[in-house]
Amino acid sequence: MVCFATPTYEERSLASTELRSTIGGYPIKYDGDCDGVTSDAAHPFHDSIVDKLDRWAGATNFYASTYGGLYLDWIGHLGTYRDFPGSPSWHYTARAWDISKIQWTNGASVDICHGAHASPERKKRRQYLAVEALLRRHFRTVLNGYYNAAHETHFHVDNGCELEPMNTSLTSHTLFMQLVANDLMNKSLVVDGVWGPATESAFWEMKTVLNMTCLHPRNNVSHYVTLLNYIARHGFGNHSLGVYKYPLCT
Repeated sequence: MVCFATPTYEERSLASTELRSTIGGYPIKYDGDCDGVTSDAAHPFHDSIVDKLDRWAGATNFYASTYGGLYLDWIGHLGTYRDFPGSPSWHYTARAWDISKIQWTNGASVDICHGAHASPERKKRRQYLAVEALLRRHFRTVLNGYYNAAHETHFHVDNGCELEPMNTSLTSHTLFMQLVANDLMNKSLVVDGVWGPATESAFWEMKTVLNMTCLHPRNNVSHYVTLLNYIARHGFGNHSLGVYKYPLCT
């Protein structure tokens, strides 16, 4: 796994960026205050992140429509480029994006700005996890609403690190798997980002119900991506894990 040094404000550069008003062909709308007042203004994205985001948006529409009958309309966000000093951040070079809403054509949404991660509706929480699973297919760093208070209103993604297998030493990876176990397997794990015996047990049960005992998501990126794909299928379909099974493990 390769991670790059997080740029400081003084090291910022917009030399390799492009202004985008769409991602994957879908409009993006800026809602910096989470008040529902959106802007269609174009925003700068570093060239190195655009292809990943375009493929994520396409995958989101495919999985949501195929398994949940939902079609992507537009994507809400809180910005990509940050032009003011502070803690070192990939936002200085427009290699990060804060995603705040997934709007479907039927008027429904995954409203991340307003607490979709902790929605009282399990269906909404499952859609939230499906969106996150597809983000994790492309980005090693995905921070969700349980990561800390600063991320309750958005998914933060950046390409400061190359994609790697599931890493149980990372808080963000562990939080995601604990949430999947709770909302897609009806477990009652403490969502604390610590990979302990209960999380390990739930993970092995997850592999079993998905018929993935021959896969090794912690050692192999493609196996991890396969697991994420199946999580997305179940999340958008509002199913507990096991409705769709991996066919290749004997």
